Amino acid sequence: MSLGIALPMAGLLLFVLASTLSLFSFKRLGRSRLYLQLALYAYCIGTLTVTSGVLLLGAERTQLLITAIAWLGLLAIYFFKMKAVISFLAPVLSGIILFQILYFIPKTIPTATSMHVLLAISGQAFACCACALSLLYLWQHHVLKKKIIKWFGVETSALETLGKVMQTCLGLGFVLLTISLATGFISMQSWQQSLQLKIIWATSVWAWYAAILVSRHLLNMSLRGVAVMSLGGFLLLSASFYGLLFFKTWN
Repeated sequence: MSLGIALPMAGLLLFVLASTLSLFSFKRLGRSRLYLQLALYAYCIGTLTVTSGVLLLGAERTQLLITAIAWLGLLAIYFFKMKAVISFLAPVLSGIILFQILYFIPKTIPTATSMHVLLAISGQAFACCACALSLLYLWQHHVLKKKIIKWFGVETSALETLGKVMQTCLGLGFVLLTISLATGFISMQSWQQSLQLKIIWATSVWAWYAAILVSRHLLNMSLRGVAVMSLGGFLLLSASFYGLLFFKTWN
């Protein structure tokens, strides 16, 4: 097995292990901290594994996205004490890696270091983290409303803190996606069918996240509404990202 397959496989197994252990922490109240700590260790090792793949094998676009999401997750965990975010980020990372293993041939793409692609990847990573934080916010809001927080069994951050970090991720992601869209238009050299489709999807994603920020800051939409729209934005972003890959595969 080549290193280009071995490292993603190792990262996949570690993130799946982190997902499983973190989910156990939701129910095993007596050992919730132990399971969550083990999940954190698996997540950290998985992050280092995928990072080593980028450093040793080169920067492929999907690998960069995986690495950026993983490191943003670590920042949320260590700086904002959001250990429970592992339960939502690890499955997302596992799914992206699995898709990469099944549908991609590991190779280095020269344009992966271009400003446009790096900005797009950074914006997507912040959007993914905002999605994970939105899920955590909605879950914690639910258990608090139903007064079943004791069943939750894991250390969580205050809803206010979750809301602030979620809005920060959305704001930074929107700025990066905006600059990425602008640089993409500037660097565009041809007007092909696949390029037209890419522009339509990218503009749709940008408009959705713009609507989230406008709704929050101008229309005073609740944080719960922001979280729900963030989930919708992530689904749209995923559809555009993977939909374009399938389009390129079959055309």
